[in-house]
Amino acid sequence: MALSVKKYAEQAGVKATPHSFRHQCITWLTRHSGLADAELQLITGHARRETLAVYQHVALDGELEGKYQEAMNKAGL
Repeated sequence: MALSVKKYAEQAGVKATPHSFRHQCITWLTRHSGLADAELQLITGHARRETLAVYQHVALDGELEGKYQEAMNKAGL
């Protein structure tokens, strides 16, 4: 998987890793899916609910999410 992501990211001229895709997906699910914390924990495989906090903090505040997206875009992710 990592080699495919690296290959296609290079072709697209962006920086991306499997982890960056995972982070984006979990952040999106946190904000838009309506899934409960326990459901997100099962889907993501996190051992502790507290681990989801990083995604929830990004997802809860629209202004913060905008800043996060802007920083990711500047980083080419």
